[in-house]
Amino acid sequence: MKLFKRGYSSLKDAQPILSTLIPSAIGYKQPSINEVSIKALMATNLHLGHNKATWNPRMLPYIYGHRNGIHIINLDHTITALRRACGLIFETAAEGGNIVFVGTKPSLHKLTVNVAQQNNAFFIIHWIGGLITNKERILRRSVGYDPDKVSQSLLPQSTLDNLEEDGELEDVKNLLKKQPFVHKPDLIVLLDYANNKWAAHEANLANIPVVAICDTDCDPTGVSYPIPANDDSVAGVGLIAGVLGKACREGHERWMQELEKQNELKQRK
Repeated sequence: MKLFKRGYSSLKDAQPILSTLIPSAIGYKQPSINEVSIKALMATNLHLGHNKATWNPRMLPYIYGHRNGIHIINLDHTITALRRACGLIFETAAEGGNIVFVGTKPSLHKLTVNVAQQNNAFFIIHWIGGLITNKERILRRSVGYDPDKVSQSLLPQSTLDNLEEDGELEDVKNLLKKQPFVHKPDLIVLLDYANNKWAAHEANLANIPVVAICDTDCDPTGVSYPIPANDDSVAGVGLIAGVLGKACREGHERWMQELEKQNELKQRK
């Protein structure tokens, strides 16, 4: 297969690529999408899928072929999807959006935390069902949010009119102001989609875009922006996370520059 001729015969040959492109979450610098090539993806084994017996037919468009019973992912699709995801993350961060990296696999905990902290993003390493669809009650103990005290905000307009007639509407508004606001993510990045399918489901219900690494045994239809790649390679996931993280940081820097320009204009006025 021609795909293997682009790669390396041993880890020693691939070491120059590994030492420069794997992100700092594992001890190296974070690359930009323009610095990543198919050779770099192959060096981190992102082209290796799962056994043919466990594949998901919906991943067929992203599969190049198979060898020794193992599916091979078409890295042309991987790098294209990675560029698309970087563009989305950059635009979201440039508008001041909240981006959350999710990695619940124990081997990805440190990587997830480092990538988020280094690139002005948020992270979750233990997903609890309802973090999006029932966030007020799930987070009530950690943020002091009590949904029972603000249930009036969900009442129909007729009931609110009655409260206004009784002079109680102002008390309800004052109570709402005291409650901490629970933000909703603007974008979620799943580094191990196979273990966080429920997170993707909740994000879809809340109309939140999802970027996820999808192996050959995953269903990409539940993800807004799938990235076909091997999700069992820590080095490979680290490479993808580093590229996405750098796009997030660049978008955040653009947003900060825009805020500074707006502040300068206000001061001049």
